[in-house]
Amino acid sequence: MATSATTTTKTTATKATKPELIVELLHKDLQLPTKGTEKASCYDVYLPESVVIPPVSLCTSVVIPLGFKLDIPEGYEVLLHLRSSVGRDNTIMLSNIKGIVDEDYTDEVQAFVRNVGKQEIRFAKGQRLFQMEMRKKEIYTIKAGTVDKTTTRTGKSGSTGK
Repeated sequence: MATSATTTTKTTATKATKPELIVELLHKDLQLPTKGTEKASCYDVYLPESVVIPPVSLCTSVVIPLGFKLDIPEGYEVLLHLRSSVGRDNTIMLSNIKGIVDEDYTDEVQAFVRNVGKQEIRFAKGQRLFQMEMRKKEIYTIKAGTVDKTTTRTGKSGSTGK
């Protein structure tokens, strides 16, 4: 009867460390951003002060200081979104559609919003209007050149399905 020797190699799995986003609160009673659930993609942001957003007929955009600064890790960016329920229940939108906070931005984070309705909208201090998500950036370059791709598509931007 033949026996074979089996050598087992033990590998040590190192758990990848998660990047850390440092938040400096600029108001002593402001709450740190929180996740609504353990598996939520974004952190909810609490308003440091009450806010009134006039209708678009009176103002095009309102700047809302969010009461904190960020220390974003190298190679990452933070995206600021309107919370789904806020967009569903109100006539406001981010003026720039998506807020992008670059890793080298060190001032207070702000949101730019527009009320597309006919009535002013009020939000209370501590209300969760926005959410933020930190994402790894893809680094790329741009160079001048000729685009040689062709297509059988007809029409300009926004023409598919017509």
